[in-house]
Amino acid sequence: MVAVKLLELWFFLALMPAVTDSYPSGAPGDFNQAVCSTLTPGHYGTSTQTTPAPYGIVISPSTYTPGAGQITVRLEKRCDKPFQGFLLTTRYADASENENLRPGTFDLPAGTRRTCSLGSLPPYTNRAVTQNSPANKDTLTFTWIPPTSGGHIVFRATFLQNKPTYWVDVHSELLVDSTLGQPSNTSGFVTPGSTSLHPGCSDPTVTAPPSSEDGTTEASG
Repeated sequence: MVAVKLLELWFFLALMPAVTDSYPSGAPGDFNQAVCSTLTPGHYGTSTQTTPAPYGIVISPSTYTPGAGQITVRLEKRCDKPFQGFLLTTRYADASENENLRPGTFDLPAGTRRTCSLGSLPPYTNRAVTQNSPANKDTLTFTWIPPTSGGHIVFRATFLQNKPTYWVDVHSELLVDSTLGQPSNTSGFVTPGSTSLHPGCSDPTVTAPPSSEDGTTEASG
């Protein structure tokens, strides 16, 4: 039972700040680069939702100039479903680019914190952010500072609705590098994970917790 409970906490340890003194200044996402690269939690007994995500990433404006200005990035609920947790980062849209570059930097508004900094190039920068509280959230707004190097960019996020229910690798619309212009061919660009780009309101498919050896279902909580 103790082992099961520890495994059930894995997603919160990966995408949320730890509530113990073991991680006083950062989530252990810094020590699990698989989570940071794929945005997929190792949450015991569950799997990512395949229904359209009831959350979205809104960016404004939709173009940027390398090394200049800033972009407003908003995580928002849709269909009246708040989210408890998230992991937000960036990558170049060109699928051949190193996903660990995580271009640009985020500010850290109240209730958020830096994560995945060790896997970023360079490290110890605000290139990915997560929450530091499991409280329900309707919307969160960030300021993102563009990199000096150019390239089209997408914002990526995983949203946690509750412990067994999450959507992985939700994408924003393309952030276009104004010095390159609107791309005419996006066949080599990254694509979202199993989650649709469009908001959806269907009920999530919740994976039942595994049964113990005696045939009873392990309690959650």
